[in-house]
Amino acid sequence: MLNNWLLTGRTDGYTMDVNEALRYLNIDQAIGDVDQTVLPVLFESARNDRPGDTTEKAITAIQQHLTGKTSSASRSPETWPVGLTSHGNTCYLNSLLQYYFSIKPLRDIVLDYDKYKLDTSACTEKQERVGQRKISMVEIKGGQRFAEDLMHLFQRMIKDPGPAVKPEEDLVCRAFLEPKDYALLASAAYEQAPNGLENAVDEKLTDAPDGQDAATASAAADTRHESNASSATLQGIMNGEDGDVQMTNDEKPLTPPTTPDQKPGDSGQPPDQKPPLPPRDPPRSRRTSTTVKEQALAEAKRNATLQQDVTEVHDGIMFRLRSGMMPSGVDESEEQKDPLRDLYLIGMTERHIDNNVEGKPISGTDSSITLNIPTENTNIYAGLDQIFDLQPYGNKPGVEIYKSVRDLPPLLQISTPRIDFDKVTGSTYKSDKLVRLEDELYMDRYVDTSHPEVPERRRRCWGWRKQLQQLKEEQKALVHTGVDQLDGPTAVSETAQYLGGFAQANDMLRDVGMDEIELNPDLPPRLTTEAREQAKRLESLKIEMESIQSMVDSQFEDLKNLKYRLAAVFIHRGSSGAGHYWVYIHDFANNIWRQYNDERVDEVTNLEDIFEAKTWNQGTPTYAVYVRDDMKDQLVRPVCREPEKAPSPEPVQWNNPTDDVAMKDSSSGTVDPKMVEEGGQASWDQPRSVAHAKW
Repeated sequence: MLNNWLLTGRTDGYTMDVNEALRYLNIDQAIGDVDQTVLPVLFESARNDRPGDTTEKAITAIQQHLTGKTSSASRSPETWPVGLTSHGNTCYLNSLLQYYFSIKPLRDIVLDYDKYKLDTSACTEKQERVGQRKISMVEIKGGQRFAEDLMHLFQRMIKDPGPAVKPEEDLVCRAFLEPKDYALLASAAYEQAPNGLENAVDEKLTDAPDGQDAATASAAADTRHESNASSATLQGIMNGEDGDVQMTNDEKPLTPPTTPDQKPGDSGQPPDQKPPLPPRDPPRSRRTSTTVKEQALAEAKRNATLQQDVTEVHDGIMFRLRSGMMPSGVDESEEQKDPLRDLYLIGMTERHIDNNVEGKPISGTDSSITLNIPTENTNIYAGLDQIFDLQPYGNKPGVEIYKSVRDLPPLLQISTPRIDFDKVTGSTYKSDKLVRLEDELYMDRYVDTSHPEVPERRRRCWGWRKQLQQLKEEQKALVHTGVDQLDGPTAVSETAQYLGGFAQANDMLRDVGMDEIELNPDLPPRLTTEAREQAKRLESLKIEMESIQSMVDSQFEDLKNLKYRLAAVFIHRGSSGAGHYWVYIHDFANNIWRQYNDERVDEVTNLEDIFEAKTWNQGTPTYAVYVRDDMKDQLVRPVCREPEKAPSPEPVQWNNPTDDVAMKDSSSGTVDPKMVEEGGQASWDQPRSVAHAKW
């Protein structure tokens, strides 16, 4: 840690020794004796039991020792992205922040947000909708305040010379605070506001237009990045401590203090006097700001430290940023147009077919495509086919619906939800089924206008996929027995063998004078024949399914004009209620993939971890981002670094109390020669009186 401080002036880049890491995680064995197959379970348990920076450093130290990866800690700061240190359980947010930083247009918007934000002094309201709803002035200013936090973080990620930076607590809190409560993070406003929240006016978080009530607002105007309202309390929660500020109440106690001669349990009240009423919450007008602040901050911190779904948090952050932006226009649904929306906007079209009669197209938009929860091992094309295929519409008989892509965005976001509900057990569970990703994704087949033959080819594929689904259901009925590694034909065959042994058993029963087991002698051979027929049918089903799948796959082999490249993949490892997130991001300029795992940024050498994650340790992809192939170099730029040089350490100045005396004597011309002359006899360290200590 000291060496790191000398080199960079920072202490947060400390890397734990592997032996120290093993001790911290309560692993008794030496690193060479540890069974690596159980390490993921041990790491997950440690994250659940003791979430925090130290746990993550210990896990990182062990992983680095075993894999020999080179991380950002040993890379040149000019050529390698920085990591983001977790606040204990905010890996999902760190993954999103790294993703935002890697998208150059998004990064530029945040860094130059003043250019895009709405001028609230000139516009007292916004008519345009964001997320299909009206936006209040508090939400507008709240979005702008959140953008300031994000801009500050991005600047640190560009200039910081260390291997990792830690997002501010305020940024983490604001990701989950309602914009109306953002002023809670400006502690100076509370110290100067006479009546708490009601009168604590934040210059940027009031419904009043800018320029009004400026005297009150100025108290909170400079609290940006100086707030400690969240810092102490959030850090306390992260460390498992009670970090809440104590609630205050200026009212006098209703129960008088006890006297020295008062007996335990005695109220101290005269016998004829009624006991006092129990304490009540003060009226709202008399409640302190701390009460409201605690409640709002506690809820924000609780949400921040719980495992969150990346998709939901991403949507919330985009909503905040867009709320504070100046509209560049409005679409037919009165939704705001802006440069941020343009990066992700997908134009969709729905068509209903009622009793073979196709209705008029219905236009819509979305920021991502959400796949179905995978119930079997599949791939990205099969997942998209399920969304864009012809399918029943609700519970209406004879009515079907299909979707098409009308307009494609520069960045195509595809969400793969994993959490489902088991009606049998009455609980949620996570689907760990494989979803194989493609490095190159061609969207021609989903855009009806991409080629004249696309609509007809799509219809043929719908019919084939219906046949495939029917064949899969038949296959499942023949194979599934409810017993692992025992398919239907095998179960029937073994049953026939078991029943065939009854003849010998009956002979033994007759010998001891017991009744025989009644059994139709034709049953065992009939079951043997049935087992052979089932095995033949399964083989036939396999051949038929492969033939149909081949026809489906070949339908669009010649249509490869709308090409996308995989740019980022969010990975989750764990269960439905706990786990760990990280993100892979492709650096097209350097043609490498990096893994962003909190404060570690490593180069990926095993690409199967990204494209075909199928083991528990590899995790499961939950969100994939594809970029237009012709725009990948302009849009995805993960490396943006201008690290500032650490200040050179000043030479150590050794101070001695006698130095001052010597200097004074020198100035007066009465210096004792022994004090300045080399080899003098003066005592430079006079005896001092110290307390006696027993060590």
